[in-house]
Amino acid sequence: MAKTFANPLDRQSAGTTAALDNDVTLLAPNTVRTDGGTQMRANLDRATVTEYADALRRGARFPAVEVYYDGADHWLGDGFHRLLAHHDAHGFKIEIAAVVKAGTRRDAIM
Repeated sequence: MAKTFANPLDRQSAGTTAALDNDVTLLAPNTVRTDGGTQMRANLDRATVTEYADALRRGARFPAVEVYYDGADHWLGDGFHRLLAHHDAHGFKIEIAAVVKAGTRRDAIM
């Protein structure tokens, strides 16, 4: 059963997927695929990831990451620095806010 929350970024629990509304869903960070060549940058900027993670630990809120769901996998299309920072700050204990769109790995690349 899906739970609805007034502010998805205030939700602090683990799990797989909790539907929030038509736009934002909470996903367990380890369910978001980043290994399909959807990252267009040559490298992530580790200093940016560290800065974001520190801000998250202090309670900062960031925009939801963007993922494409093909019926089996959630492919990250936008938010690589945010996803890694979220993992660095919280591990897999706290779900991440995501805008989930219907689409394939190719859609995430585009």
